[in-house]
Amino acid sequence: MGRHGLGSWGVVTRGERTYARFRITIDGRTVERTGPSRKALEKVAAELRRRARQRLISDDEEITLAAWALERWLPTKALELGAPGAKTVANYAVVLRVHVVPAIGHVKVRDLRAEHRRRLQRALLARGLKASTVNVVDGVLRACLKAAADDDLPVVVSAISAVKPVKAAPEAKRTLAPEQVTAVLAGAAGTDWGALWAAFAHTGARDAEVRALRWPDWDQARGTLTVQRQLPQKPGDPPAWQDWIKGRKLARVVPVTPVLAAVLREHRARQNALRLVLGGMWCPYDLVFPDEVGRALSAQRVNRQFAGACADAGVAPWKGLGVHALRHAASNLLREQGVDAPLRAQILGHTQAVNEATYTAENLALAAAALERLARRLG
Repeated sequence: MGRHGLGSWGVVTRGERTYARFRITIDGRTVERTGPSRKALEKVAAELRRRARQRLISDDEEITLAAWALERWLPTKALELGAPGAKTVANYAVVLRVHVVPAIGHVKVRDLRAEHRRRLQRALLARGLKASTVNVVDGVLRACLKAAADDDLPVVVSAISAVKPVKAAPEAKRTLAPEQVTAVLAGAAGTDWGALWAAFAHTGARDAEVRALRWPDWDQARGTLTVQRQLPQKPGDPPAWQDWIKGRKLARVVPVTPVLAAVLREHRARQNALRLVLGGMWCPYDLVFPDEVGRALSAQRVNRQFAGACADAGVAPWKGLGVHALRHAASNLLREQGVDAPLRAQILGHTQAVNEATYTAENLALAAAALERLARRLG
C-alpha cells in the first residue's frame, strides 16, 4: 500500500480564471479536485481524506465518459423524464453514440478538460456540421458532465463552465428584387391583400404601422398618410392600439404616390360594399386593412399570406420571409434611385432621423418625388 497524506492545496489557472485545487494520494494514485474557491472544496477534501485513511478508492475515479453517459446518465434521465421524455432521451442517445462517444468516450470523466469539448466542437465543424448542430451536441455533453458533478463524480469545473457555444457565420441577408416585388403586386392586383402589399411596397412602412392605419390617416387632398400608431403581433378585439412607434411617441407623414392612391380608392370601394352587406356584423374600427369582418389583422396571418403570394408569383421562399422584405426592398430601391440617407430615413421612419429632423414642406416634396420614382421602378 502507498503512503496516505492529508492532501495539499494549490491554485490552478485556466485561461483568465483561477481555481482552487486540492490534491491527495490514495493507494499510490493522485486524486485532484478543482473548484471556484478553497471554501467550496472543503467538504470534498474532507471526504477524500476520509477515503485516504480507509485506503478506499471509488470506482468513479476510473469511470469513462462512455460508461457514465450510456450506462448511468441516460437510464437515470429516462426515469426522471418518464414516458413524455422518451423522445428526448432517444435523441440524447443518438447524439452521444454518433458524435461524442466515438471521439472522447474513452476518456475518464476525471480527466476531461474544457479543451476536450473545444476539440470536439472543431472536429464536428470540420465534418461540415452546422454551428447550431454542434451547439446541440455540446449542450448534451455539458448536461452529461454537470449531472456527473451533481452525482459527486470527479469532474473538473472548467470542463463544464469554460466552453462557449460556437457562433454561426452570419448569413447573407436576402431581399426581394424589384422584379420580384412587381410580380407579387401583379399577382395580387385587384384584391384586398394586393392593396396591403402595395401599401408596404410604396411606403416602406413597418408591418405594425400598416396594419394599424385607419382611414382618417389618409389625407386625399394632400396626398399623404400619417403614421401615428401601431398594433402588436396579436392585436386582439378590440385592437390594442399603441400610440408609439419603435419606443417613441412620434408621428410621421408619408407621401402617397398616384399608383398607391388609385389602389387605396379601389380597396375602399370594395370595403364599403362589404360593410353594406355585413351591416351590424362589421367591426367599426375604421381600419384600412382589416380582416373579413373589420377586425385587426394579426402579424402571423399577414406574413403567412404574403409567403403564399410570393409562392404564387414564382418567388422562391426562404426562412424568415415576411412582409418586412417589402420594407427592405423599398429601402434598397430608394438607395438605387439616389435618395440620400437622411431623406430615406425620414420616409422609412428610422427613429433617430424622425426625432432629430423636421419634416419640412421641401422635404415632403422631395420624399414624394422619391416615392414616385420608386413606383415607376416597380412598374
